[in-house]
Amino acid sequence: MSFTALAQVIPLLISPILTRIYSPSAFGSMTLFVSVVSFFSVFANGKYALALSLPKDNTEGIKILQLASLISIVFASVVFIAFWTCWTFFPLWIGKLGITKIFFLIGPSILFYSLSEILSYWLNRKELFKRSSSSQVIRTGVNSFNSLGGQFVFGSATLEVSQFLGHLSSTCYLLWQVKKLEGKKIFRMASYRELWHVAKKYSSFPKINMPHNFLDKLNTEGIVFLISSFFTSGVLGIFGLYIRIVKMPISVIGAAFGQVLFQRCIKIKNDNGEMKPFIKSTFKKLGIIATIPFIIMLISGPQLFAFVLGKDWWQAGRFAQITSPLILLQFIASPLAFLPIAVDRQKTSFQYNLVGNILQLIAYLVGSMYGDMFVALTLSTIFGCIYYVLYLLWLWEIADYKRVRGHEST
Repeated sequence: MSFTALAQVIPLLISPILTRIYSPSAFGSMTLFVSVVSFFSVFANGKYALALSLPKDNTEGIKILQLASLISIVFASVVFIAFWTCWTFFPLWIGKLGITKIFFLIGPSILFYSLSEILSYWLNRKELFKRSSSSQVIRTGVNSFNSLGGQFVFGSATLEVSQFLGHLSSTCYLLWQVKKLEGKKIFRMASYRELWHVAKKYSSFPKINMPHNFLDKLNTEGIVFLISSFFTSGVLGIFGLYIRIVKMPISVIGAAFGQVLFQRCIKIKNDNGEMKPFIKSTFKKLGIIATIPFIIMLISGPQLFAFVLGKDWWQAGRFAQITSPLILLQFIASPLAFLPIAVDRQKTSFQYNLVGNILQLIAYLVGSMYGDMFVALTLSTIFGCIYYVLYLLWLWEIADYKRVRGHEST
């Protein structure tokens, strides 16, 4: 986990510098850009990247890798053409949404975001977790370096360009690693019939996991879209910094933990072993890691943010203070989101997430209608804590997959 931790430390260390270079409005534009890329990336590879861990046959795994990559290229091209068309024929409407010409980078950013995800899952399949997580260091390193000095070249678009360059560099590194591992055979495309065969065989991933992930993104990115519609770009920038400092590390660390957890759970299940002891140990480790930051944020969030980032950013600390109980539960639950996939309980997990995401959107919609971010965050915390307690209890139940499977078969 050291590379994953380093990937989070880099942007956190330079944040006090960036907040003194860029205004909240500049952060708002970057936040909207990142949200659009993240939202559309849900569909980029059809979630076939998740299937890369499953086949025992390496040849079939390569076919899935090729299928996911091909879908990514096609989808990113469609998005690029769509944005170009909208900008050409509806420039005023696009401008009102806060979208500028730099948003032409959305299509390429989606492509490299998706390809890096696919290649990362391939390295995890080979249990080369350090190589996979080191790509995150490269991504954040390039992003951070360009953010610090790129304004002399890219001007007001520096933060968005930095995001793109980060995804590009990460993809190049991962492709180099996978090519060293597998040779040129990853470039020898399988036939249409073979790709269609693996697409049908693993069709549960686009059918179940993609809608599931879509609802998650509709929650996280839909909130950004709501804020951008009802509040100023400055408020969106403050909210974006709050996400960057507090919630983004949780999602990235959770994803890295989750990929390792997924591999271990699959192995335990294949060996017909006991999964609950491993899940219990994971619960404890995540809780211990999160406790101290949670207490600090709860007691002195606004003062800490104002001191470190500058007085213009104290509200980001207030956001973190209000949502700190929810952040603690999210940190614990995020890596365990892979557990339903490992024990074939995706449908029930989808239903849980549907309810949770609807509650979050309601919270921010009510707050937006009142024009008060603090109302939105308070409702979000209340709804979210209730949801995550119930969700974690359910995850603990399905960890005893033998008993659950035996109960369902009777």
